[in-house]
Amino acid sequence: RKSHQNCLNLMKRFWALVLKEEKSGATAYGKRSPQLIEEMVRIIDEYGKAVSHAGTEYEWLLDKFHGKTSIILSYAHFTDTVLNDAKTSQRLRREAAAIEDTGGGEMDAVEDKMGDGGSSVSSDNDARGNSARFM
Repeated sequence: RKSHQNCLNLMKRFWALVLKEEKSGATAYGKRSPQLIEEMVRIIDEYGKAVSHAGTEYEWLLDKFHGKTSIILSYAHFTDTVLNDAKTSQRLRREAAAIEDTGGGEMDAVEDKMGDGGSSVSSDNDARGNSARFM
């Protein structure tokens, strides 16, 4: 979720930069300062890396906590707001609803109340450290 939020913040910074220059009148006749272009390119590069990182994190979470509706819904929101992929977002939301309809969502509620994500001892000793970075 932190990486997802980072993507949104970078989008916001990019468009705020564009809007700020347009309001100042500095873009008359389509001319932009070299500093502005450099900053825009830097933000776009950073955004690309952030999107890739967030996607990788969501893939890891979905694989590790398969069927956890809160993660599926978070990923659906990511695909909708960051990737601008409404079709995939709708499919993921339907998948989460189907899991909840079959009673799978009840486990999410129990895990959330437990506060530890319902994790049990596993052979992956690094699971707690990995999951902590996603919270």
